[in-house]
Amino acid sequence: MDQDKIANLIKELRKENNLTQKDLGDSLGVSAQAVSKWENGKNIPDIALLKEISDKYNVDINDLLDGENIKKKKPNNKIHYIVIALAVVLLVIVSILFITKGDFNSKSISSSCKEFKIQGILSYNSSKSSIAISKIEYCGEKNEEKYDSLRCTLYEKNNKSNNIVTKCEEKENITLEDFLNGLSFNITNYSQSCKKYESGVLRLEIVGVKNKIEEKFNVPLSLDEKCEGE
Repeated sequence: MDQDKIANLIKELRKENNLTQKDLGDSLGVSAQAVSKWENGKNIPDIALLKEISDKYNVDINDLLDGENIKKKKPNNKIHYIVIALAVVLLVIVSILFITKGDFNSKSISSSCKEFKIQGILSYNSSKSSIAISKIEYCGEKNEEKYDSLRCTLYEKNNKSNNIVTKCEEKENITLEDFLNGLSFNITNYSQSCKKYESGVLRLEIVGVKNKIEEKFNVPLSLDEKCEGE
């Protein structure tokens, strides 16, 4: 996630639609000053507002996060399921975020493992934070073999122990690519502090079983940059 690119894209979308900063702010329920901060790259909208901007101006949410002005296309069936999964995640986060008022900062979450590409967002302010992981792709050596079963677990490191944050549904007779397609995580009220997450406490473990032999993939997660406003 490039904050400067997002800032430029928001400004571009506003000008394309002949809106002032106040007009855009009024349509999103925020002040003109908040829009100015977005466009200057000092802050970015929380995930709820990013989704609203995506819908209002017909820009795919993933393209918006990448700072790309690419209009939405009619999805095929596979993409349709991904969009539905992402929408569910976003709607839950929207409901949580609107409970607590105040400006939210956002940082992108990515994987430090070369075999996996992960896209997610940490939205936080001084009192709460929420995590949405919406895209997980395997980019290692191509493997089209089917596993007898695949499961995954998101762990949180606490001192020397690993606590389970959440698990995904186990699936049988499936390839790794198909298993990851549409897989997402939504963690609300994960931490009271962005800094607690910054220390690298989350790890995604994916376990595949073939002929009763387990194959494990461990994927550490990290933020794109340090937290602010703490």
